Amino acid sequence: MIPQKNRARQGCTPYLALTLNPERTLNLKAEIMLSDFNKSTKYKQVFDLKKLPTPAEYFAGLDYQFKGNGTWRTTICPFHEDSKPSLAVHMDKGAFKCFSCGTKGRDVLAFHRLLHKMSFVDACKDLGVWEAL
Repeated sequence: MIPQKNRARQGCTPYLALTLNPERTLNLKAEIMLSDFNKSTKYKQVFDLKKLPTPAEYFAGLDYQFKGNGTWRTTICPFHEDSKPSLAVHMDKGAFKCFSCGTKGRDVLAFHRLLHKMSFVDACKDLGVWEAL
């Protein structure tokens, strides 16, 4: 015999319980869809990595002085007190690595997050990559 609380869970689904009030059902379905980030298609539409600024545009706005002529250029690291250039930045991809403090990342978004101590979503909004629906 199944205990009483398990029987109630098996016989009642959220959609069956909410069919008495159709307006409330639609609202709850929308809330459930937006809260489930892994399965929601609307969540994936608000983040557009193509809108991320190029490394040259981003670092030009921050007034960093780069040394070197290749794709990897060096500058003074903003993550620790630095007197000699120790931060290498890939000017095509935005990847960076400091050879003194060990700070590293894969793109401009990671650099912006670390520099301003922001969360992922806040950094995306700040760079214009994240759009609200």
